[in-house]
Amino acid sequence: MANLQETSQWETGIYQIAPTDAVMGGPNGIANLQARQLGNRTRFLSDSKADKASVTAATRTKITYNAQGIVINGTDLSATDIPSDLSIGTFTVATPILPS
Repeated sequence: MANLQETSQWETGIYQIAPTDAVMGGPNGIANLQARQLGNRTRFLSDSKADKASVTAATRTKITYNAQGIVINGTDLSATDIPSDLSIGTFTVATPILPS
């Protein structure tokens, strides 16, 4: 007996076997399609978790995130990030004070 080959990819759906599907085994058989799709998702999630093994917990004021909403970078504010004449509603801060 052979194992299904997994691919690290997110499957957008899991196939529902239809009453008219002929049951066929093998790596591309309809009987193994759901297991292969779930295996691919599991491999994708496992690989994604491994990619984050080097992440260090931190608090940052500026973040960059990818299309999936996962934070991929973070930095602290610098003096150039804040305009010299900052207006918020009716309040104006002429010289922002940043912590050193």
